[in-house]
Order: sequence, then structure tokens, then C-alpha cells
Amino acid sequence: MSLNRRPVDRSRPMLEAYGTGLTTAEIQWAARGWGALRVFLKERSQPESSFVQQSDWQTAGQIWLSGLTEGGLYDVRFVNQTGRSWDVKLHLPRKVLPSGNTSWRCTAPVVDPAGRLYSVVRGDSDGYNVIRCSDDGGQTWQGIKTNGAAFHSRMYYHAGNLYGTTYAQWATSYLDRLFYIPAQVNYTGSVLLAFTDPMFNPDPTLESSGTRDRVQIYPWGFEPRGPYWVISAAGNWVPAGGEQTMTADNCNNRIYYTQNNWQTRGTMIAPPTGGVYCKHAHSVCWNPVSQCYFISIGDYIRRNYLVSPDLQSWQQVADGFYRLTGLPSGASIAVTWCPDGSFLAGNDDIKYGHITRFRADGSWEIVLLMPEFFASMVWDIWAYDDGEVWATMRLDNPPAGQLGGVMVSQDWGRTWRTMFRAPVSSFTPAYIGGCHETRRLHGDWVVIDQDLGRVPEPAYAWRRLG
Repeated sequence: MSLNRRPVDRSRPMLEAYGTGLTTAEIQWAARGWGALRVFLKERSQPESSFVQQSDWQTAGQIWLSGLTEGGLYDVRFVNQTGRSWDVKLHLPRKVLPSGNTSWRCTAPVVDPAGRLYSVVRGDSDGYNVIRCSDDGGQTWQGIKTNGAAFHSRMYYHAGNLYGTTYAQWATSYLDRLFYIPAQVNYTGSVLLAFTDPMFNPDPTLESSGTRDRVQIYPWGFEPRGPYWVISAAGNWVPAGGEQTMTADNCNNRIYYTQNNWQTRGTMIAPPTGGVYCKHAHSVCWNPVSQCYFISIGDYIRRNYLVSPDLQSWQQVADGFYRLTGLPSGASIAVTWCPDGSFLAGNDDIKYGHITRFRADGSWEIVLLMPEFFASMVWDIWAYDDGEVWATMRLDNPPAGQLGGVMVSQDWGRTWRTMFRAPVSSFTPAYIGGCHETRRLHGDWVVIDQDLGRVPEPAYAWRRLG
């Protein structure tokens, strides 16, 4: 039934319709005092008279559908015995693959403010890491850069430029740095360094070419808006004594900031008060309404902060694991901003998956909470300007095995619904293709890539609910 463990809303039945594959779906319902329901289904393009009954009268039930159309748009209608009806949109994904090509693996998707999609394509006939762009949500593509190795893991869009980073071991000449392609016609210019020197590296002797001893520091949070352009660092190296033994001399929880497009830059341990040393700084997001940053410190320390515009004042708003404290996770690996001045932050908290609204006054509210054992983390979260919010989740459900999930809200995170749920063997959701220049989603298609550990891994694309 519904995965959200927030208090039950009895103003309407519990209604769910979500994809379970490219051509399969599941429908669930519980009447909650509204009497028995019947379920009807039609394709979006068909007239009202085309609804086909899918169930007889039941107060609760499940239906499994197959033989649907990949990328299809459907309307599900629930009707009770008094004639009251409720409609739910069912959108199935499609693979982001060119016609006839089954080996592409699209990673690091981003969009610009016009909705144009950019992605690094692996397994391409033109090369191993080709940067391509698409004006139709990934249905057709054109190549813009053959050598995209420096953009292999993450890509960002800002001011017309494409920025990228990699933490792939084989890309030894690109590790620990941020690169960009200038905004030229079709991005035909050279790949340039945004940072002329590496990000912080506690021990240069660890840079043995091609070995796993490489420190691998890479930008995680990328926030070009606000008084400063802020980037957070994440690293994989820890001392022999473990992450808890890190010090100010070798920690990776750092932020980098600039006001002149990286001609000069500042660096600080996050937070600057010290005493917090670990291998990751996670998300960074600026809210133009409340005029503050949200910055999260990762794995071992697990703390979230509201930070002043000058980056000097840090207010801690979360700490630790939800499963231990019952409070919001203190390690948010994904965050988006809301027009009421708040932030929606996803968790990195094994066992309980949740999304929390953090307000500018430091108060908070968990707006989506999955049942125990159902989720380990919210991997990414982005929003449209009209309040439609998309989030990817890794689900851990022992009876059914590990699942990948996509959740959607259409009211700035107040209520949520399941958009997609499938075994990780067929879909492991990761990054959502958003625009870092606006910190928003753009265009009619929401493109989500898959976990870097599986090949081939075509990205999936959904039509937004609108």
C-alpha cells in the first residue's frame, strides 16, 4: 500500500498507480471510509468514453498491468458507489537510447534553462565518453564532444558552460579537479581547468597512477547562485585509523568558493568552527528567498547546516541517524529550495528513507517517511518552479529484494506519490537531470540515470506530470 508513513489523510481514498517496468504497472487503493471502488484505465490520448473497467467493487485491492506502451501516458479513474471519482496519472518511462542501439549508457544528465539535455554517453560508436545533447528529452541526439572523460561522473550546467568531474580510476589525469567546456558553438572548444590546481589532497604520495590509493576528491555540491559560487568536496581516502581519526590536516569536508569565476578561490573546512573532520561534504544549495545556504556534511559526522550569505555563520539543524534519534538524518546528499524559504532535503540513512523540510528559522518537518527497511537513501531531488518535485530513492525491502524508486510531489513536498518502483536488477535510479544555473528542472521530460556500478545502464525518461 502507500509507502508514506506520515499521518493518514482520510479526506480522500489512498490511491496509487505507478510503473514497475517499461511496459508494466501496479495500481493500489484503500477506500478509507469512501465505500467500495471500481478502477478504470485509458490511454491519455483517448476520449473519456474509452475508460476500460479493471476491477469490480472493492474497498481495497491491487492490480498488476502488463502489455502497456513504453513511455505511455495513462489515466486511472477510481469511482465509488455514489458516483464520486478520483483520477490518477500513470506515466511509464522509456529508455534513453537511440533507435537500434542497446549498449548506450547515459550518465551525468543535466539540462539548460531551455530544457536542452546534455549527457555523457558510454559505449558510443564515436568513442567511450562522448558528450551528447538532445532537444527532445533524449529521443534523438547529436555529439558535441568526443573526449568527455573529464565529465564521466558528474556534469553541471552554468552560464552556458558545461562543467564536469570524474572519480573513475582510469581517468588519472582528470581526478581531483573541476573541468569545463566554454560556451562556444556546439561546445567545440578545448576542455579547460576551472581549478588550475587540484582540490585539497592530504598526501600527494597517494597519487600513484592507476591505483586505488588515489585520493579521488571530486565536487559533489555545485551551487553557482548566491553571493558566492560554492562547491563542496567529497573524497574516498581515509586514514588507516578510520574516518573518526581524520584531522584538519587531512579531512575532505571542505567547501571552495569564488566571486570571480574561479580566477581566485577561497577554501574552508565545513564548518569553519572546526572539530568536524570527515571524508565528505555533501549537498550545497542557495535559497534566494531566505537568503541562506544549506550545506550538509557527510558520512561519519552527518550534520546539516543553514549558512549565512557570507559563509561565516553556521547553524546546525540536524545531526546523526534518524534510526537512532528519530530526528531528521544529518547527512543530506540531495536538496532543493522552495519559494517559502525552506529546503527539501533527502537523507543518506540506511534503513529509513525520508525527505525533510528545513525552514530558515531552523525548524523542520519530515514530509516523506518510508516504512522501516524500505529505503536506505534519497539519492537525488529536484523541482520545477510550479512545485512538482521529483526524488530518486534506493529501497531495501527484504521480502521483494532491493528496489529502485521514484517519488513525486506536486505541492512542494506536502504530499507524495510513487511514480515508479522496480527491482534494482532492472533499474537503479541515481541522478536527475536538473539545471544547476537555476537549481530547477526544465522541459517536459525528466531524465534519470542509473547507478555507476551497472553496465550497460540506459537512462530512463518520464513525461512530467504537469
